[in-house]
Amino acid sequence: MRATALTDERALCVVHTLFPSAGVASWQPVPGERENALYALLSDGTEMVLKIYAAGADPDDCTREVHLLRILTAETGVPVPRVLHHGTQLPWEQAGEGSYPWVLLSRLPGIPLLQVMGELEDAELEAVGYELGRYLAHLHQIPLDAFGCVFGSGPHDRAKEKEHVLSQVIDWLAQCEKIDLLAPETRSQLRRRFEETGLLDRHQACLAHAALSTRNVMVEGAVTGYHVTGLLDLAHAQGSSPELDMARLFAWDFQAVPVARKGFLDGYTEAGELSPRFWERLRLYQVFVALDILLKAHCQADAPLVQQAAEQIQSFVDSPGEGQRGNLGVPTHV
Repeated sequence: MRATALTDERALCVVHTLFPSAGVASWQPVPGERENALYALLSDGTEMVLKIYAAGADPDDCTREVHLLRILTAETGVPVPRVLHHGTQLPWEQAGEGSYPWVLLSRLPGIPLLQVMGELEDAELEAVGYELGRYLAHLHQIPLDAFGCVFGSGPHDRAKEKEHVLSQVIDWLAQCEKIDLLAPETRSQLRRRFEETGLLDRHQACLAHAALSTRNVMVEGAVTGYHVTGLLDLAHAQGSSPELDMARLFAWDFQAVPVARKGFLDGYTEAGELSPRFWERLRLYQVFVALDILLKAHCQADAPLVQQAAEQIQSFVDSPGEGQRGNLGVPTHV
């Protein structure tokens, strides 16, 4: 049996770390593809979620997520699950058997936005986008000292935005070269564009979700339509720029949903500010995210996603560089 596989006995073992005399009425895996194992538990009327971090995951992921979940709602008003209990080793593991960090969380109401995107009317999509924009603006108002890891350190941590982004890009391109994932000329041009850009000049890093998608935005239906009930999965949060989170949404999940993008920007600008060169910076971060997704999709043998990411990168490389678009800049389509 896999170390992370749940059974009736193991579910009870987890619950007893918090409620020694409680029972477990039911448990089941949370549906959907995820890098970490998620289980929904019902114990004495209390709904909980057990998250077991994947083998080989960054050992700081659990620590980072627990710290952030404990401060976010109080500091920003952004709804996230409440930490009930956590540990560095599963309760049923014996010393020396392995190390799977885990956390027991309260369950946010609703379902992932991904599951209902195709069913929502335009007005609902705009409203959900608006609420998400406001929450993200509040998240981004938390200032950090450096671009890079939160509650830890990493090889690409830098005080300046451009140095951080370029360090990460060079690393990713080196990985692409080893597995011949992009044409040499594409890799060379992409690196040159990041080396020569003058857009990456944000003075201070802010807290970014860094893995934001409709998969980890929870929504719930009500009389007036769906509304956002909270954000999940802060394990990859880092010091970055607002455009990092928006790039993931706009170029992927919201790419074909202009009303959701419009609602998002309306909500975001009501609660926060965008850079004067937002659209140009967003374009740069979109190819930055595409490079990350390209490598992960390759590792997962997801050929369609590899192709989609590669096409986004090539489109960026083939497009005019900064200062070559005339006086009109990039189109501000929402």
